[in-house]
Amino acid sequence: MIDLSTWNLSIPVGSPPTTIQTSRLMSGFKDQYFQAEGSNVQFWTPVTGTRTENAIYPRSELRETYADGRLRNWTYPDADNFLRATLAVNQVPSTGKI
Repeated sequence: MIDLSTWNLSIPVGSPPTTIQTSRLMSGFKDQYFQAEGSNVQFWTPVTGTRTENAIYPRSELRETYADGRLRNWTYPDADNFLRATLAVNQVPSTGKI
């Protein structure tokens, strides 16, 4: 299972977009915008979804937090960051912009 103990989830519903807190993620939260099973995570976002402030497109996203739930806002010089992932895009808008 992917470790979601220091993450919040933003989904493109409501204005501003809805935040799913860490405790709900850890309790097995699933909906049409987010599912986590084993080592797999799946996101979905409609082109008509709501956007976060300063974003051009809507999105579903994980936001890293501290253990106490406060958002952790990294700046690039703070650390060496690395992500290894396999990505599959199963659907794109008719404009082709993603």
